[in-house]
Amino acid sequence: MEQRLSEGLASLAERAATSPYALDRILRGSPAGVKARSRHSAGRRPTALIVPVLGLAAALLIAVAIAVPRLNQHRGPARQVQTESPPSSVASGGLEPFRAAWLSGGVLYVGAQESPPVAVGTGSNPEWSADGKWLAYLVIGTGTSASNEVRLVRSNGTDNHEVLASPGIAAFMWSPTSDVLAAVPLTASGKSAGLVIARTNGATRTVVQPDTPVDSIMWSQDGRRLAYTGPGGVFTIPASGGDPTKVAYKPPAGAVVILAGWWPGDRGLLLWADPPGAVEADGLALTAVPLGGGPDQVLGTTLVFLRWLTWSPDGIRLAFVAGGGPSPTSGKSIRLCEPPAGRASSWSCQTLAQPAGTVSIDPSWAPDSSQLAFVRAGAAPVGGPYGAFYQSRTLYVASSDGSDAAPLAVGAVPGAGVVLPAWSPNGSQIGYSTGSDIVVVPAAGGRAQVVASALSGSSIGSSIGTDYYGKTPWGGAATWSSGPGSAAAGDA
Repeated sequence: MEQRLSEGLASLAERAATSPYALDRILRGSPAGVKARSRHSAGRRPTALIVPVLGLAAALLIAVAIAVPRLNQHRGPARQVQTESPPSSVASGGLEPFRAAWLSGGVLYVGAQESPPVAVGTGSNPEWSADGKWLAYLVIGTGTSASNEVRLVRSNGTDNHEVLASPGIAAFMWSPTSDVLAAVPLTASGKSAGLVIARTNGATRTVVQPDTPVDSIMWSQDGRRLAYTGPGGVFTIPASGGDPTKVAYKPPAGAVVILAGWWPGDRGLLLWADPPGAVEADGLALTAVPLGGGPDQVLGTTLVFLRWLTWSPDGIRLAFVAGGGPSPTSGKSIRLCEPPAGRASSWSCQTLAQPAGTVSIDPSWAPDSSQLAFVRAGAAPVGGPYGAFYQSRTLYVASSDGSDAAPLAVGAVPGAGVVLPAWSPNGSQIGYSTGSDIVVVPAAGGRAQVVASALSGSSIGSSIGTDYYGKTPWGGAATWSSGPGSAAAGDA
């Protein structure tokens, strides 16, 4: 591992120029899956750490590369910066509470339309529990003896406390059905191993023993099982503990397997295989693996970015961003796939039509599965310039089958460029980020509302307002809660 890490660090500068996603895949993902082990050089997660940490010391770069090389797919590491005034907020006038978490000036905030933002503290990787009551986030320690820790805070910013810590946490992921976290610890030597379940009061139980290397985890959709991968293969295991079951899937020799999700009804898994010699930043084959027997099927080539894969809530369709190459500015389109039903053995897929010279990214399903929101923008060559691409990012809404796609009429708001739209819990609104603001707009179109503005946070990409070649504003795009999130409630 040390040799591979050294190779990865040596190639940082080369790949940073062409890999806008690498940090995003190291330290972000949502609803998160995780993966671990630095094992290749160019195009792998360690190679992109140069992008968000240009102003940090080399020692911190190496510490983060060792601590969270491939497991945690959440946002970038927390950075100690000068504390600024909280972003401004606008009251909603009684609209449905629609909560978001975001980074500004290196500080994590939670906010909603009906209340001003609350500063949580220095942290990153915010992820909401399924019911919206809790926000989990990561604090990455610095120095020779510091470790990562996962903290929780209620949706109104109160009851901030640690739930997982020493010697370090490589990744965490909320259950889709209850207020419990699955987490992969780091060993004293900095390797990801084992699997624990943590309650909101910090009580934990071990599901996979700490001597078992773990590359990737994913909750089943019913919250009863977890899948995990490692050198021994792909396994499923009850969340309550017990013996693992090995999945009958044979990856390419020497490949690291990265979980992307479960099928509806938990009938199969979606995954990427990352073999030696592949350039992961250029995309990998997304493969559907049935658990009840039958052939595997490649659905398309995608970047390893979980927010670009999303199931319709009714379980009928998977929407994902198809296309290889490291940049979101070229060769990207929305693909819809349906899993086999009845006696069928194969998936059916279609790529949505789009005008020449454009890309389609950032898909998000309405809660009732009737519509799909996404972002469409003018294509730009890898290497830029990217200013026009970012300005052209427009919010579109289509029917569930991808037909009738049209831009949503949004009133003028500060900033430009729609990033990662998300639907409110009842589907009445859509929230998104721009280069300077957190915005909410009626789902039927109309006057947009700025929830938070005057965001700040990075010297990287400042010429175009964003990190990652125009993909997200400062690596700090908002994470939106999909649950009602009563701030007074919550498990203990």
